Amino acid sequence: MKKTPWTISFSGKPDERAFTLTELAIVLGVVGILIGGIWVAASSVYNNRNIGRAQQELITIVQNIRAFNPNQTSLSGGGDLTAYLAAGGAFPSDMVSQAVTSGTTSTYPLSPWATPVRVQAYTVSHTNDSFWIEFDAGGNRVPASACLAFLGAMVGPGSDPGLIGIATNSGGSSWYGGSPNAGHTTIAGLDVTSLAGACGDPTFLYMLQ
Repeated sequence: MKKTPWTISFSGKPDERAFTLTELAIVLGVVGILIGGIWVAASSVYNNRNIGRAQQELITIVQNIRAFNPNQTSLSGGGDLTAYLAAGGAFPSDMVSQAVTSGTTSTYPLSPWATPVRVQAYTVSHTNDSFWIEFDAGGNRVPASACLAFLGAMVGPGSDPGLIGIATNSGGSSWYGGSPNAGHTTIAGLDVTSLAGACGDPTFLYMLQ
C-alpha cells in the first residue's frame, strides 16, 4: 500500500510572531499612562480627605477650648497649653491616640499628615485673650498644596468670625496680613493664593471670645 506523505498546513492559523520592540514600547507607555492617572486620582482623593479631616479637627479644638473657658476673656494659664488641653479632652480622640513625644516633656496630638499639633496662648489686646493652633510642632511640614488648601478652606465662606490671623511659619511669628489687633475682628475671605510655595506650617489665631 502506498503511503501518503505527511504535510502540515498553516491555512487559517494565526500569525505567531513575537512583539517588536516598538510595539512593546507602545504597550508599556500606555500602561504607564494608566498607572500615572490612577496615582494622581488616588493622591487627590487622599489629599482632600486629609484636608477635610483637619478642618473638622481644628473646628472641634477651637470649640472645646472656648467651652473650657466660658464667659472668660482670658485663658486659664499661658504658654503651651497642649498637654493641659489634651488631658481635658479638647482634642479628638484619634489625634491623641497617635500622639508622639516632641522634645522631652510635651506630648503633641497628631494631624492627618502625622505632624504634631500645638496650642499656645497669645495676647492681642490683653494677656492671653487669644490662642493659636499650629499643625506642625515638630518640623514635619504639611505638604505645600494641602497647607494652602487648608488655610483657604478655613478663611472661606462660613469661617469662624473669631479667626483673626493665619501664618505659614512655625509658631506664627509672622501673621499674614499684618499683626493681629483688637480691630481685626475676622479675616474671612482673605486671599491666600500668594502664599503658594511658602506654606508648610499652617497656624491659626483665634480670639477666645
